[in-house]
Amino acid sequence: MILTNCTDRIFILVVFTIKSNQKGLMTKTIQEAIDSCAERGGGKVIFPAGTYLCGGIQLKSNVSLHLEKGAFLQGSSKYADYENDAFIFGKDLSNIAIQGVGTIDGVDCLNALGEEGFRGPHCIRLVNCKNILFKDFTIKNSANWAFNLRYCSFGNVERVSIRGGRDGLHTRFCSNFKVSGCDFRTGDDAFAGNDNQNFVATDCKINTSCNGFRIGCYNFTVKNCKLWGPSEYIHKSQKRNNMLSAFVHFSPKDENPKLKSGNWLIEDVTVENVDQFYVYNFEDGLWQTGQPVTTVKFERIKAEGFITGFLCIWRQEQKVRFEDN
Repeated sequence: MILTNCTDRIFILVVFTIKSNQKGLMTKTIQEAIDSCAERGGGKVIFPAGTYLCGGIQLKSNVSLHLEKGAFLQGSSKYADYENDAFIFGKDLSNIAIQGVGTIDGVDCLNALGEEGFRGPHCIRLVNCKNILFKDFTIKNSANWAFNLRYCSFGNVERVSIRGGRDGLHTRFCSNFKVSGCDFRTGDDAFAGNDNQNFVATDCKINTSCNGFRIGCYNFTVKNCKLWGPSEYIHKSQKRNNMLSAFVHFSPKDENPKLKSGNWLIEDVTVENVDQFYVYNFEDGLWQTGQPVTTVKFERIKAEGFITGFLCIWRQEQKVRFEDN
């Protein structure tokens, strides 16, 4: 039985007695709830405890999804049930949120025609959105990146957990993001992206079979974070679980990057059992040759169990400043 109610600009979706063997997708019901909420000026769509099986859904401006304790938003195992290559999609939106202690499960949806012959939809994909809040929920088994954000601004990511999947928080051409208290344990880069600016990551736990921060950003602070390997989740295509690097420059030339990466402050960070601490290769490094690094500062770093500390290669005419206190 489904009860819908709209009072005080809050649209509530309540599902009673969901049986474990319930058949059929709830995509239409959930999308109608989001649409109705937006049409009334915005508010909340609340998911009480239970399992909600659905395909791709689209967010709307001024709408917040609330996943209560015991709520499982479970994706379809069929790629054809998704639009926009995403489980949850939004474009040209403002004032949007996903929060609550529930779980979003991408079920590792297989797309035989996808990247590497298996990557399915991204879990949350946003384009040109602003005033974004992600808080308290867990993403597991994302078929591709957990967060795929492009041209987005003014975002807060608080106490979000990621388990498995591919990249964690992947941002390109994004600005003014704060990430705090998160726990990312991923099968690919935990943080990634290029041409970002004004990012702060604090009090995060990071475990991955690729890189902790594979990122290009101007004005970037990482503080009170712990990074460690080996990964709890295997790298699906390379069949390994060693963590490659804590920090690595990212500026792929084919993305036509505009911003240099600089004014970094990495402080009070602990790194354990990672192959390399910091990698910068502006000569021929993979996805590193678009725009250069300028300044990076490290303070109060604790690191052990790595093979190589720093691997830095740049052109003779380039000016780079590294500071270590």
